[in-house]
Amino acid sequence: MEGAFCLGILGIVFLIIDIHCIIKMIEYYSLKKNGVCCSGKVIRLDKTFSRAGYVYTPWYEYTTETGEYFCKMCPSSTSFKNAFPVGRKIKIYYDKNDPENHIIDKNTLYTQAALTIITSVLFLGTGGVSISMIIGIIK
Repeated sequence: MEGAFCLGILGIVFLIIDIHCIIKMIEYYSLKKNGVCCSGKVIRLDKTFSRAGYVYTPWYEYTTETGEYFCKMCPSSTSFKNAFPVGRKIKIYYDKNDPENHIIDKNTLYTQAALTIITSVLFLGTGGVSISMIIGIIK
């Protein structure tokens, strides 16, 4: 019974992460459909060391149609140095009413889609095992 409870809790955690990823994907598509597209440029690449090796985090800049300038650090990092080389042009979609609310084309979607798939599989696995354990205990 204790193992089924732990798996059930783990299943709930995976479900919450899954719901969060789905909400982020909906926000991504909404911003891409209703937002303003502009061109940005990678201006810097931070290199840090982790247990898995070096990780690269790009910084980029973009200017809105009203002339507001933004310089942002990408919320996700990559282990591939050449994924965002300095000087690379990137597409950015931003909310016209809140230009700081923005996405980098494709990068965010791939991350969210991968997390959604992984957490869905983990949720189904832990949920299925915990239900099987509970049914087995009740019988």
